[in-house]
Amino acid sequence: MSTASKSNIIAIDDNLEEPLGYITYWNTSGEHSFDHIKQYWLSAGLSEDALLSTCSEKVAMRRACDQTCRDLNATTAAAKSRTQYKVVNQRGHNVIVRYDEKDVDPASDEIPLDPKPIAEFWVDRVETGQGKNKTVTYTPINRRGDHFPDVMTHYEHFMDQILARDIGPWLIDVADAMKAVRMRDNGGIYFIPRVMVKKWDKVVWAMKESGCALVQKLPAVDASDAVEAVIDALKTEVSSKLEKMTEELASGELQGRALDTRIAKCRELQEKVAGYAKLIGHIPDLEDQAKDMRRKITHARMQMN
Repeated sequence: MSTASKSNIIAIDDNLEEPLGYITYWNTSGEHSFDHIKQYWLSAGLSEDALLSTCSEKVAMRRACDQTCRDLNATTAAAKSRTQYKVVNQRGHNVIVRYDEKDVDPASDEIPLDPKPIAEFWVDRVETGQGKNKTVTYTPINRRGDHFPDVMTHYEHFMDQILARDIGPWLIDVADAMKAVRMRDNGGIYFIPRVMVKKWDKVVWAMKESGCALVQKLPAVDASDAVEAVIDALKTEVSSKLEKMTEELASGELQGRALDTRIAKCRELQEKVAGYAKLIGHIPDLEDQAKDMRRKITHARMQMN
């Protein structure tokens, strides 16, 4: 999309009574309590089902070990020591290693081949019972080293914390659920259709009040350039997804449940295109392409019965 067409999409007047939709993007930073985010998300009247989850025990342990290394490196830096600490993965375990800065090649910034392991941490997963009575417990394990208390403090912290890098992908999922289309191939800027702007307003409020993201929303002008830009973005998204399904179907590797999933995805694409057609008028070919793909996959599914 050219700079000119982008500028023609954005409405200068925030009081526009019924915009085509929103052009939206966001910035995230810092760490935030899951309970804090949940409080404002539910206060906005949004579904708990759409709320992001805390990270897994495995991820929390890796983050805890990384933070412990940052703490150790800050201590050695203050003492003007050249000792460095870093986490390396060995057989799925987080191993904290110690090495000397002078042994590192400045050109590659790689740690030495034989750093000294000083601690090893992982999370042990144990299942007990069966069916409805099955329970899963996670136990942090420390094989060696004297940094277990520090790691455990950070582990408990990260089990409740949502990081900036968690929020971005979640907001993309939220936007997708609201039939958004990407205005750039690599994402970052999205169009929220008119039918979803009130719901997106709730998301914007929840993010602002919880402090975890600053979501910008700019009313889109119902003008020819805006319509063309939205159609182009929608065509790119739908064509990309249908092309991938065509390749998957041609491979012959899709079976049973996988075919059912693709049929549901085709139905979602049809509904999305139909919704945009109501908003900005008929979109040539797109509805027919999604319908045709759904027919082909349904036929392949029936052939298996």
